[in-house]
Amino acid sequence: MRFTLQLLCRNMPPVKKVFDYLVIGGGSGGLASARRAAEFGVNVGIIEHGKWGGTCVNVGCVPKKIMFNTAMHAEMIRDHKDFGFNVEFKNFSWGVLDYIKSTFYIAVETELFMMT
Repeated sequence: MRFTLQLLCRNMPPVKKVFDYLVIGGGSGGLASARRAAEFGVNVGIIEHGKWGGTCVNVGCVPKKIMFNTAMHAEMIRDHKDFGFNVEFKNFSWGVLDYIKSTFYIAVETELFMMT
């Protein structure tokens, strides 16, 4: 079965595309499915209304893990003196943390465009 999809984008005329495999949702599962199908030479289309990566990457698992690991490092720095280390906590930069998050999202989007 082949799928014909008419793409309607702002400021562009409608375009018809034909896909062998159509994935609804560009989250972790949808992207994994599309990637696997593409490995077999299947012409894949992905429909996603939001950012690539879905909830997990953008507002769920990944941001939570970044914040959790940041908090763990802060706690370890505080506790190092208990193990004989002379470590002084001087400051924290939210800008660096924001850069780490944005770099991760750019990597996700770059990988997606490399699949096409």
